[in-house]
Amino acid sequence: MHEVLDMRKLSARCLPRLATPENKRNCETTSEQCLTLFERNPKDFLCRGMHVDEIWIHWYTPETKGQSKH
Repeated sequence: MHEVLDMRKLSARCLPRLATPENKRNCETTSEQCLTLFERNPKDFLCRGMHVDEIWIHWYTPETKGQSKH
């Protein structure tokens, strides 16, 4: 992807490891909207400036300390 866009990652923000369900839904909705726009007109989509927020979403429910001891 970096080669196609001729871009590179310059910096990253620190985010909480566990995103809330609302954060996950917002990220999913935004990603779907971007994909729809890209599929309609890839050239136009890529020509408009691009700003990417990179986020890692873990799809699990973490154990409490007490649960992990058993």
